[in-house]
Amino acid sequence: DLAGEGKKHPADFALWKAAKPGEPAWDSPWGNGRPGWHIECSAMAMKYLGETLDFHGGGDDLKFPHHENELAQSESATGKPFAKYWLHNGLTRVKTKAAGGDWKSADMHESAGNAISVRQLIENHGPGVFRYFLLTTHYRSPIDYREEVLQAARKGLATFARLFERVERLQGEPLADNAPEMDQLASVLLESELGSFVKAVLSYKMRFLESMDDDFNTAGATAVLHELASEVNSFIEQNNVERDKVTEMVQAASAATMTVRKLGGVLGMFRREAPRAESGTRDSQRLNQVMDLLMSMRAEARKDKNFAMADRIRDGLSAIGVTLEDRAGETGWRWD
Repeated sequence: DLAGEGKKHPADFALWKAAKPGEPAWDSPWGNGRPGWHIECSAMAMKYLGETLDFHGGGDDLKFPHHENELAQSESATGKPFAKYWLHNGLTRVKTKAAGGDWKSADMHESAGNAISVRQLIENHGPGVFRYFLLTTHYRSPIDYREEVLQAARKGLATFARLFERVERLQGEPLADNAPEMDQLASVLLESELGSFVKAVLSYKMRFLESMDDDFNTAGATAVLHELASEVNSFIEQNNVERDKVTEMVQAASAATMTVRKLGGVLGMFRREAPRAESGTRDSQRLNQVMDLLMSMRAEARKDKNFAMADRIRDGLSAIGVTLEDRAGETGWRWD
């Protein structure tokens, strides 16, 4: 019972809970009551998934007592392994101010009043940033939630957006979903002067896969993607690909970038997010016209050596989330 009376050992967990007034209850040889929390999960799991589960997961806080009790009672009942693999995710922590004024880290929980809903995070930052934020921490490790961390995630994700835009400018068209990856061009390019670059890209791909094989190490995998993106950017710069636009080098840069995109797709990254309702074609055209005007005004200011005005335009746009990029012979812009 709830007081522990009748147990062979006070540490034994309850299989049957005596009913309190107003609670659901069933008649049983032990009186009116309901199943204990742990036995409920064992019963449901075995009814719908069988006596041995392929995977059993949950928060790190459920290891003990819940999962250990599930395992003990299930394997005692069947004589078979209850789960082949256990996956426990770290908890989300958030910094709160203590009574003395010091900041301390606490687990995020609705009952503690410090919870933030996933819907709210997605509305504030977008699904891509939120997904990237989760991926950059190993699933077993706790996640420290702070707005600064999400802003850093936004900047980290923008690294890839800039690379994709750069390669699309190089080839004069968007990166198609069916564009070849480096694997598909390797047999041709390995024998050319680009062989060392091809080998480097394929080596990064292998490291990415090794990280994923290492207990779903998404943090390590995203770090490899950043290294690969840096490798592609260095290749473009060192070989003056933007200036010369040699077909073979453009193909190699494109194939390497598609490798980045496809590997990121394994993690659900780089999905095309639906445009916001207010961003219709007409509004987009007007926005482009306004940006063209501002960039031409900035170009004139720089030409007249009025650098204070040029910087004011650039900094003002940056403050509202627009970054100007000075490229060879032109200036482009993008949302951060």
